[in-house]
Amino acid sequence: MRRKEDFFKSFKELDNAHLERLCKRSSFKFDRDSLLVFSGRFLITPFITWSLSHFIPVPKLMRDVFIIMSAMPVMINSAIISRVYNNDYEFATAMITYSTVLSVVIMPFLMVLIKII
Repeated sequence: MRRKEDFFKSFKELDNAHLERLCKRSSFKFDRDSLLVFSGRFLITPFITWSLSHFIPVPKLMRDVFIIMSAMPVMINSAIISRVYNNDYEFATAMITYSTVLSVVIMPFLMVLIKII
């Protein structure tokens, strides 16, 4: 039972350390790179998915699911891969965090937009 507690404790410490670091120093800067990530994730990818649904016949429900899935937040794999290949993993981690927070706001609007189209 001790191992299970240690396992969950390590996740809690990792999460708290990341949030503490983000709060202490403003690591997020709204610059060109973050604008490209957000616009690509929440605007361009859903639009491409919607456009492709006109050429590939799929049921409406399937199309709607594909559009919503294309606008999901940045995957955690991006931070892992960037860390493995010695890239800017802090930027990837920040994009994961902020795209997840933004998706809470953007997803309802996207769902309303999907009902309209």
